[in-house]
Amino acid sequence: MKDVAADVPEGLTFPAMLKREDPRDALVTYKGKTLEELPEGALCGTSSLRRQAHMLHKYPHVSVVSLRGNVATRLEKVETGEVMATLLAVAGLKRLGLLAKATQILEVDDFLPAIAQGAIGIQCREKDHDFFAPLNHFATFQAVTAERTFMRALQGSCRTPMAGYAHLEGDTLFFKGMMSDPQGQKMRFVSHEGPALESARIGEEAAERLKQ
Repeated sequence: MKDVAADVPEGLTFPAMLKREDPRDALVTYKGKTLEELPEGALCGTSSLRRQAHMLHKYPHVSVVSLRGNVATRLEKVETGEVMATLLAVAGLKRLGLLAKATQILEVDDFLPAIAQGAIGIQCREKDHDFFAPLNHFATFQAVTAERTFMRALQGSCRTPMAGYAHLEGDTLFFKGMMSDPQGQKMRFVSHEGPALESARIGEEAAERLKQ
C-alpha cells in the first residue's frame, strides 16, 4: 500500500488489508557503523524524500545522494563503499530474507514511516467487495485508512516528504504524522487520536491541524 496513489479510480475499492508487517525503517551501513558513528560528509543513499528529510533533520553533517535500483543493488553499493549508508523498509528486507543485512532498526518515534509502509492491501471492483472482505485485518485496515486519508487531505505524493503511522490500542486509534521540506529544515509533526471506527476522520483532522 505504500506505493498506491492517494486517489483511487472510480469503481475500485479496498475491501481488505492483510496483517501489517513491521512498519519501521532499517539502516544498512558500510562496515556496520551506527547513525551516530557516520563521519562528516558521509554519503547516505536514498531515493525517498521522506528518508532524506529525516536524515538531514537529525544528522545534518551527512550528505544525502540519490540511490536507485532494487534492494540487492542498493545493498551492493553499501557493501562496496560506494555509499556509506542507506535506509530500507524492514518489511521488504524480511520478505527477501535479508534482514540480517540491517545495522540498526530505527524506531517509529525517531524515523516516522511512509504512509502504509509494511501493509499489503487487496483492491477489487466495488461489486466484488463482499467476496474479499473476510480477509480483512481490522487493526491494519483502520490504521492504513487514517494514514491514507491524512496523505490525501494534504495532497501528498512521492514528491512530498511526508510520513504517517497509526496503531490501535484497544478501541483507540493513535496517529502521528509529519510533513517537511526536502532538506528537513521545516519539519512539522502532528499527533491525534480517537475511536478506531473513525479512522478516516482522525486522518483528516490530523491533516487540518498540520495545515494550521
